[in-house]
Amino acid sequence: MPHERQRRTLDAAADVLTPNGRFSTFAYVHAAWTPPARRFATELTARFSTVERSRVVWPNLPPAHVHRAVMPIHTPLPTPTPTRTLPHRRTP
Repeated sequence: MPHERQRRTLDAAADVLTPNGRFSTFAYVHAAWTPPARRFATELTARFSTVERSRVVWPNLPPAHVHRAVMPIHTPLPTPTPTRTLPHRRTP
C-alpha cells in the first residue's frame, strides 16, 4: 500500500474511534522486514498510545501476525480564526 494511503487510512481509523477504541489488522510475516511494513508499524505508534504485535499465527497461509492498537491519540483540531462580519450596507 502506498505510504500516503497508509497515512490516510490510519488517520481515518484513529479519528473515528472513541478514546478507548481499538484497531486491529494483520500483516504477513514474510513481508514484515520490508520498508512499507516497517513504516506502517511506525505510523501505528504515531497514532495510538499502545501498539502490540501478536505471535506468528503459523496455521494462517501465509503465516501472519496481528497488530493491535489501542487508545488513539487524537490531535486537537486547529482553532478556527474568528471572522469579522461587516455591517450590511444598503446601496441607493
